[in-house]
Amino acid sequence: MDTRVTVLGHIQRGGSPSAFDRVLASRMGGKAVDMLLAGEEGKMIGIERNEIVYHDILDVLKKKT
Repeated sequence: MDTRVTVLGHIQRGGSPSAFDRVLASRMGGKAVDMLLAGEEGKMIGIERNEIVYHDILDVLKKKT
């Protein structure tokens, strides 16, 4: 039996991450750290109109699309 490590995001997207993917991950990670340092909890980070935003996770889960 042969085992290998696989990055799930690469499988889902179908290839290696692009430059945009890497920059977006850095921006979102930076925002997450800033929020934690500010004492924010229970939030989710996303992107709207090319801006990093955050919303209360419970509000997001209640929203129907």
